[in-house]
Amino acid sequence: MDSLKDSGYRMPSEKDATSIFEKATGKPVAKITRLPTGSQHYVYDVSTNNDQSLIIRIGTEESRGHFAGSIYWHEILSNLGIPLPEFFYYEVEQKNYEFQFIIMEKLPGIDLGDVYAQLSAMQKKQLALDISTIQKKVGTLQQGFGFGYARSYEDSSLKSSWLGLIDDQLQRTKSRIIQAGIFQLNYFNQVEDLVIDHRN
Repeated sequence: MDSLKDSGYRMPSEKDATSIFEKATGKPVAKITRLPTGSQHYVYDVSTNNDQSLIIRIGTEESRGHFAGSIYWHEILSNLGIPLPEFFYYEVEQKNYEFQFIIMEKLPGIDLGDVYAQLSAMQKKQLALDISTIQKKVGTLQQGFGFGYARSYEDSSLKSSWLGLIDDQLQRTKSRIIQAGIFQLNYFNQVEDLVIDHRN
């Protein structure tokens, strides 16, 4: 958050979410609630006057690649028959809106982590079978051409080796620890030494 403020970018607000939703859908917002989820995104549950409930994710300049990647992989995975929430409206390039966003279907139900302990043995078995089926479908995709968070098959940020990815993430973590200034680098240095000792 602080890095975003320091970079000169404005963070999106509930007012922004409301404005974007109403402009994109043409529907007035009856109720909007920010959800405590979404890495690098501002995620809101939006209800309209006709009781329709949708999700809007708003991104900052930092998360542009993540939004583009979401849209890229959504199309590929949907074509494989993977059950995903439908994307109704989105904009990544910010041509008509100040922030990038995706407005999507709100899936019914409760997060798995909140109900798993209450599931029966049969429900857990069925869940495992469903996940296995999805994994088999995903396994039919061609292999990527690097290591890291692939936003597409052509993602130039991918590293040529697993070790290269680890090195890159270590340096990013180190810079964030230094920038935050909350604690020292003691544990980080221990991890970095272990990586050096086990490079082979």
